[in-house]
Amino acid sequence: MPQVCTICSHESRDAIEDAFIAGTPKRRIASHHSVTERAVRYHIREHLPALLALARDAERSARADTLLDRIEVLQSRTLA
Repeated sequence: MPQVCTICSHESRDAIEDAFIAGTPKRRIASHHSVTERAVRYHIREHLPALLALARDAERSARADTLLDRIEVLQSRTLA
């Protein structure tokens, strides 16, 4: 059975990821959250890119919804 990523299952996962994105050194993140630097490196390399891609897709979807709303408003004005 594959080993579970200790960062993915950590109660402070969001804070760990936010700290990395903010530029905090991996060693400091590890010591602050009582995990190994190796676990932080593994998580960042193996799991963070997929999460960032999902976030990017969600942002694009939100922008598309906003654009569609604006088009519908313009269409309503045009028809009126």
